Amino acid sequence: MEQILIENDIPVCRVKASSFPAGIKAAHEKVHTLFPPNGIRKYYGISHGGGKGEIHYWAAVSGKPAESDQKDVTDNFVIRKGKYISIHIKNWMANENSVAQAFQQLLQHNGIDPDGYCLEEYPNETDIRCSVPLL
Repeated sequence: MEQILIENDIPVCRVKASSFPAGIKAAHEKVHTLFPPNGIRKYYGISHGGGKGEIHYWAAVSGKPAESDQKDVTDNFVIRKGKYISIHIKNWMANENSVAQAFQQLLQHNGIDPDGYCLEEYPNETDIRCSVPLL
């Protein structure tokens, strides 16, 4: 685990998964269809727990909120600047359970923001950074 700093708020457009975890792949495919890779955009996953124990998940892409003109399938969100506790996983697809295990570990950390979220950042096609905001 390491502490990282997100220096600026990151506006994103996001697509809600129909279910968790089954709908995650389709949500990411939809985001990539609406906002194809252009060498500048960054892709994310954002999740948080619901009131009844369920998990809500969104696939997201960096960009100005005005970029989202498909209001029927996307909404806008801001990844907050600040300190995060984080785990970087290389070649995560070789062990997809490693993502859940990373978040389980991160959520046990003292000092996480109880109103925060779980953030996945995809720096390239094989790695993932799992993070949770700190107070």
